Amino acid sequence: MRNMILSFAVCVGVLSPGCSDSTNSDIKEEIVTTAQAELYEASLRNTLKMFHQKLSLLQQVDSVDALVGVDKQIKALEAQHQEKQKRYATGGRVSYQVEQRIDNELKDELTAVVRLISTEQQRISHIDGVEGYRNGQVKSHRNKRVEKLYRVFPEELIADRNAILEDPTNYLQSIEESFEDWRGSKAELERIKLKLDQYLTLKDSDVGALNLLMSYYLNLSVFDRSKNLVNTLTLFSYIKSLDENNSDLYVYKTAADMRWRDYGEAEKSWLKAKELNADTFWFHYYGALLTMHRGNHDEGIEKLNMLLEANLRESQKAVIYTKLAYHALHQGSDKASALYHKKAVELHPNFHWRHGNYAGALLRLRGKIEAAEREANIARALGSYGKLEQIFEEIQFVKWSSRKNRSDNYTDKSDSVGFDPTRQQSEWMMVRVGGFRHIETAKTVLFALKGQQVDLDEQDSSGDTAMHRAALLGNVETLVLLHQQGASIEVMNQSEETPLLYAIRFDQSKAALKLIDLGANINVISPLAGTTPIGVAVHKGNIELVNKLLELGVSANTEQKSKMAEEGESILISAVLKGNKQMVKLLLSAGADRSAKVMGRTLKEAATELGHGQLLDVL
Repeated sequence: MRNMILSFAVCVGVLSPGCSDSTNSDIKEEIVTTAQAELYEASLRNTLKMFHQKLSLLQQVDSVDALVGVDKQIKALEAQHQEKQKRYATGGRVSYQVEQRIDNELKDELTAVVRLISTEQQRISHIDGVEGYRNGQVKSHRNKRVEKLYRVFPEELIADRNAILEDPTNYLQSIEESFEDWRGSKAELERIKLKLDQYLTLKDSDVGALNLLMSYYLNLSVFDRSKNLVNTLTLFSYIKSLDENNSDLYVYKTAADMRWRDYGEAEKSWLKAKELNADTFWFHYYGALLTMHRGNHDEGIEKLNMLLEANLRESQKAVIYTKLAYHALHQGSDKASALYHKKAVELHPNFHWRHGNYAGALLRLRGKIEAAEREANIARALGSYGKLEQIFEEIQFVKWSSRKNRSDNYTDKSDSVGFDPTRQQSEWMMVRVGGFRHIETAKTVLFALKGQQVDLDEQDSSGDTAMHRAALLGNVETLVLLHQQGASIEVMNQSEETPLLYAIRFDQSKAALKLIDLGANINVISPLAGTTPIGVAVHKGNIELVNKLLELGVSANTEQKSKMAEEGESILISAVLKGNKQMVKLLLSAGADRSAKVMGRTLKEAATELGHGQLLDVL
C-alpha cells in the first residue's frame, strides 16, 4: 500500500504541476482512503488478537469460581485493547471505500471468532445460571419481584396464595392447563408466569413447578429463541441435580432439543423419558414427531391418530391437527390439510401463531398465494408478530414475481398495496428462495430476482445463502434448482459451514446426499471449528451418510482440529465417546486406527471410564 501512495504522489502538484485539479483531487482522496484503510486494518488485527485471547480465557471457565478470576482478566485485557486502539483512530466510522479495502479473510476470521465467543458466553451463562438456582440468587430475585407485585395487586395475589396453601396440586394443575391453552400473547404468558412465581416463593424446590418453568421458557422462545432455549437447558441442569429420575424433565428437554433442531439429542432425551416410564401427551406427541423425522412418516401419522383417541384437552387435539395439516401439505393433499386446519382452529380459536404459520406453510410448501394471504390476514387481525410480517412480504413478493415473469416489459416496482422489492425490508429475498419447498414458487421468485440482477449467492446476516436455507430445511428440489441456475454449493456462512456441513448438522440426510451427488466437496474443513462432513456425520450418528462418505474414499482416520486446539481428534474417538457401537464397528472395518488415544487413555480404557461397556468387545 505504501508503494501505491508513493506512485500516486508523483502526480500531486509539487512533483507534477501539469496534472489537472480534478486529477489531483482524486489522487489526494485515494491517498487518504489508502492511509485510512491501513490504519483500519491494523485496528482490526489488533482486535482479532484480543478476541483470540478473550476466547482462550473463556474456554478455561468450568465453574462460577473460575469465572470470577477470568472476568477480571478479561476486563484488564479489554482495557489494554482500548488503550492500544487509540493509535489506530481513523476519525470515526470508516467509509464504504475504506471497508472495501480490508482483506476478506480477516473479516471472516473476526466474524467466526465473535461467534465462538458468543457460544462460550452462552455456555458460561448456563454455568452461572445453574449456580444462581443452587445458591438461592434466583429465589431471592423471584421473592423480591412477587413482594413488589403484592403492593400493586394485593387482593388477587393473596387469593392466589390462599389457593396454593389450600390445594397446591390443583393450583399447579391450573397453571399447567393455562400453558396448554396459551394463545400466543406475551402478556398472557407473563400473567401465567406470575402465578407460577407465587407458587415457587412457597415451594422453591418443587420439581413439578420447576418443570412448568421450563414450559414457560419454551413458550417464550417463540419471541427470543436463543436466549430462552439456553434458559430452558440451564433450568434442566438444575432440576436434574434435584431429581435426575423425573420423566417430565426429559420430555421438556426433548422439546428444547427439537427447537434447536438437534434431533440426535432429542432422540436421547426422549429415550431417557421412555426409560423413566413417561406417559404424558407431550411424550407421545414428540415421539411421533421423531418417528416422522427418521423418515417413517406413515408410522408417525398413525401414532398421532392413535393419540387423538386418548382423553385429551381441546388445545392438545388442536396441536395434533395442526401437525396433520402440515403433513398433508407436504404430501400435496390440500383438501385434507384445510380440513385438519379447520378442526384445529375450531378446537383452539384465536391463536394467531397457528394462522400465521399455516399461511407460511401454504405459500412455501404449496404455492397457495390467495389462501396464504387469507390466513395471514386472520393472524394479523388477532395480533401481529415478527415472522408474520416476513410472511406478508414473501406473499407480496411472489405476486410481484409472477407478474414480472409474465411480461418481459414489466417495469412497475410496486403493486396495488405498495410492495417495493427494492426496499431494504426485502433484503435477502434470494436467501429466502431456499425456504420454498414448492418448486414452481421457488422458480417464480428465483427467475424474477435473476431479472433484477440479484446475486444467487447473496448472504444474510448469518452468512447463509439460499443453498444453506434449502439444506437446513431439506428442500431437495430447491437445492437442485439453485444448482442448475449456477448457485455455489461451497459458500461458507459465518459459522464457516458449507451447505453440506449444514445439512448433516441439522439431520437432513436426503439434502446431504443430494449435495454430494451435485459435487459438493466431501473433504471440506470448516476452518475455525475444524469439522468435516464425515466428522459431523459420526457425531450425529448418521450411519447411512458415514457409509456413503467412506465408499467415496473419505478416510476412516480423518481428524478434526479447530484453530484453537493443540491437537486433533479422530472420528473413531468421537464415535467411542458417543458410545455408538454400530459406528465404531463401521469405522474399524474401514481401517480406523484402534491405537488412537483419548487424553493418554486407550480407547478401551476411555470406553470403560465413560460406562460404554458395549464397546469393549469390538475395540
